[in-house]
Amino acid sequence: MRQYIVKRRAGLIDSEPEALPSWDPRKFLSDPRGLRLIEEVVRRLRELIPKLETQPEAVALSLPGTLEGTSICSGSSRLGIYETVDVSDEAKRLGGPTCYLFHDAECLAIGEVRHGISESAG
Repeated sequence: MRQYIVKRRAGLIDSEPEALPSWDPRKFLSDPRGLRLIEEVVRRLRELIPKLETQPEAVALSLPGTLEGTSICSGSSRLGIYETVDVSDEAKRLGGPTCYLFHDAECLAIGEVRHGISESAG
């Protein structure tokens, strides 16, 4: 799993994303609701956040699968999630920061438009 810190100022991205060490989520994919994975993500966030210069207002999670709004994952075969789960509520219940979900393909497309192929295509 890849993780990045993206800093914003006045609503704009302040700098290039800072890559954090990647980790292998496979051992946390055994729960059909994805709760073990959410628990591990929150554990890692709770470990990381105190080390940051400023506390984040929220955390964005980019996931494959079927998402409803910015909090509910109704399934992701790649993550072994076969039941609906409100990821934002679970993260809050576990003492994590406010989390918003975004579909990974949409994030990729936005990144390409802003920073990728559109720059060279004119």
